[in-house]
Amino acid sequence: MGNLYFMTDEKVPKEKAAASQAKKILVVDDEEGIRNLIGEALTRNNYDVVTACDGEEALATVTRENPDLIILDVLLPKMTGYQVFEKIRNGDAAIKNIPIIVMSGWCYPLYWAT
Repeated sequence: MGNLYFMTDEKVPKEKAAASQAKKILVVDDEEGIRNLIGEALTRNNYDVVTACDGEEALATVTRENPDLIILDVLLPKMTGYQVFEKIRNGDAAIKNIPIIVMSGWCYPLYWAT
């Protein structure tokens, strides 16, 4: 397994970056700081990053950009991450098999109390 350069000032060495085509990753989160944090980490590792801030924008961006991977928040305005996931999986053949990582910072305290 190769090295992962994450959250440092050090960038991936050019010889490693040139060895492969840059993959495009769509980061979907309604919080700008989260989008920027993930986007910066991916950019430093030579990925092309596109972003969306809500469910509707995510679907439009997936269709327009055809990313290699989607990092998808669960709680989004206009359409939840679950709904976006379902629409992609049931959508056009060009997008339905794109890998999706679903993430959330949401934690409901009641679950921890039982």
